[in-house]
Amino acid sequence: MSEQDRAYTLDTSVLTTDTVTAEADGKTYNLSADQMTALGAELTYSGEAVKDGQVTVPAGGSAQVTVELRIPAKTVEHMKALGYTNGFYVEGYVYVRPVADAEGALDVTHSIPLLGWYGNWTDPSSFDTGSYLDYAYGTLQRPSHIDASVKNVMTWCPKGYGAGLYYTGNIYGSYSASAGLEGDRHYYPERNAFSTLPESQWQFYALFPTLIRNASDVEVRITDADTGKLYYVNDYETFDDYMMASFYYTNAGQWYDTTGDYGVGFDWDYVDPETGKTIPEGTRIRFSLLCAPDYYINDDGSVRWDDLGKGASLSYEFTVDNTAPQLVGSRPSPSAPMARPCTGQHRMKTTSPLWSC
Repeated sequence: MSEQDRAYTLDTSVLTTDTVTAEADGKTYNLSADQMTALGAELTYSGEAVKDGQVTVPAGGSAQVTVELRIPAKTVEHMKALGYTNGFYVEGYVYVRPVADAEGALDVTHSIPLLGWYGNWTDPSSFDTGSYLDYAYGTLQRPSHIDASVKNVMTWCPKGYGAGLYYTGNIYGSYSASAGLEGDRHYYPERNAFSTLPESQWQFYALFPTLIRNASDVEVRITDADTGKLYYVNDYETFDDYMMASFYYTNAGQWYDTTGDYGVGFDWDYVDPETGKTIPEGTRIRFSLLCAPDYYINDDGSVRWDDLGKGASLSYEFTVDNTAPQLVGSRPSPSAPMARPCTGQHRMKTTSPLWSC
């Protein structure tokens, strides 16, 4: 406390995560660096005792200052160009620098840290890079944090099988003279389909996520992919309301809490709870696992599920297709002596040396 009025100059340094360029497998990536860089921002200081970027504190008293920070559109576009399409950190310090008094004496400079996030906190993915499908089809966009190919995978199985099989595309889609009949060389999500008929031999088993952010609560939802109508929800209290992110344990030399440690199943009978009827053919269904960080948990334990961003959900979509495949034509092939039928995905027409399905 001072016996005379003291003036201070207000100043702020605004920083964000810097980037570095890396190369792997012939591709170039912008990655987050372990250092900071200046971030263009617009600053405003306000308060009863604030004028022209200075605040005057009365003798023996106090003064309140509000610092407003705005990120201009050109800064946002610059960050997007660097790869920060889902938001970025905004951090730094607000400095309160003393103005020398008549005798040239200076008070102490105060530095007040600030930390924020521009964008939705859960727009960046809560899941590790890629999925089992990306590894199976060679479509991984950037290197993974974890040295594992089985992750973020949907599983299904024959009824009564008791264990999940990794879901991929059509396994009987093409013919190779050297390898014989083999699966599609590409994954076509629009062809994903399942049957709701009682005689169907396959059923969905579970989703196996690989998290890189801790989830304080998880929830499984099955919805209409077009309308958002909710058909099924399970908050999975068996996980004690949390799911840990993967981490590397140096002493053991391996990753823990990866895909094999968690699995969330589906106990759904394909019925619309509102009508009591089986979901009709042609309906597009979305299976989703929602993972909420602690930031979205209210004091009473409830979760702001609707505030979650796109990165908090792991989803797969399928279309109800109860129409059996039909043989619409065939032609002989001397290189394929044994005929095998096509099976697989939604309304698919695939031509092989044996069949046109």
